[in-house]
This record gives sequence, C-alpha cells and structure tokens, in this order.
Amino acid sequence: MAELIHSREGIAVIDDLLDEDHLSALRLTLGKLRYERINRDEWLPVWRLDDGAPLQGPMQWLDAARDDNITPGLEQFVGALRGCLALPEVQSVVGTQEVNWNRLGFSPWIYPVGAALSPHLDGHQYTGAFSYFFHSDWRLRWGGLLQVLGEPHPEAHVSAFGDGDLPRGRTPDSGLGTWIIPRPNRIVFISDDVVHNISRVDQSAGDRLRLSISGFFDRCD
Repeated sequence: MAELIHSREGIAVIDDLLDEDHLSALRLTLGKLRYERINRDEWLPVWRLDDGAPLQGPMQWLDAARDDNITPGLEQFVGALRGCLALPEVQSVVGTQEVNWNRLGFSPWIYPVGAALSPHLDGHQYTGAFSYFFHSDWRLRWGGLLQVLGEPHPEAHVSAFGDGDLPRGRTPDSGLGTWIIPRPNRIVFISDDVVHNISRVDQSAGDRLRLSISGFFDRCD
C-alpha cells in the first residue's frame, strides 16, 4: 500500500506505489519498449559532456482525466499516480491539475553504469516533476541517488561545456541538501524551483540498470 514517508518544502516521497504483481507487469511492459540514447541528434546541456549515456523511452501524455492515449500496460501505474496527485502533500509540491498544470508528460529512463545528470532546474514551463523507480533492487553503493541541493531556488543554470553555475549557498559546497536512494517502487515529487541532480551510477552496479519513469507537469498558460 502506498505510503507517504517524507514531505517538506519542494519534495514529497511515497513508497510502495504498486503491489508486487502490478510492479512486475509494469517491468515487462517497459522492457518491451524502444529506448534511444540522449543527445543522439542534438546536445541537451542538462547532460554535460561527462554525464555518460542515459537512454530514454517513448513519451506518454496525460490530458485532463484521459488515460486512453497511453501505452497498454501502464494503466495501473497511471491510476496510482493519479491517486498521489490527489494528496495535499503532493499538490503543495507540483500544484493541482487544471489550476496550476494542465498536462503531464512522462517517459521511462535507463541509467547504466557511468551515467549521471548534472545539477539543474527543470524550467519554469513546469510546475514540478516526478521520478518513479521500477528496478528490482538497488544498493546505496551503486550510486544513482536523486540529490536535492539546498532549499528551493529559482536561479541556476547548466552548460554542456561544464561552466554552469549554482547560486552561492545552494551548491553542494554549502553542505546542505537531501539525498534520496532510488528504492524500488518509490515515487518522488519535486517542485520547479528545486535544484537537483542524479549522482553517477557506480561501477559496482555492474550490469544492473537504474530504471525510472520521469515526468513533468506543464504549467497552465
């Protein structure tokens, strides 16, 4: 049964989103999709040149209360996600549908050994984002942690050339932040003004893959 285990300004964490049968079925569905390496056709600066090669699956879109345009096999996940979005603790992070956001786009991701994501903000066009972890096992020493740096802050940028900057007092050097283990069956919501990153997946993970679904809430015009 889904359980809210952590909530503070800009973050909400829920464990055990799906039951084991539905989680296993979700893995089978997502394992049949086609994935492509990011930056294959153009460079997206949020992944710096040394961030490795994550892979992204096809985008899915949710509009209003419709679920009929998503890939078959994702219905249970979408239903559980909608349940989370009704929680006040989650609404305080990403807002409310048709009030603060009007569309949700999400896709599955694969982070193999060596892959990472540099500190960044997702952009003001979104009210927030979520990440759901669906791998079968994960250990702390394997890396791939979701790291939230300091308090919410609207001023940060990154560059593919490695010269991006974070506001003074909000960088890792300040010693302030929250790290979240990508525990299987965990979903994390973050607000649009939270600087965050994914730590590099360590060599000790071997052939184990960090598997997630990540989505963004499109801000109402």
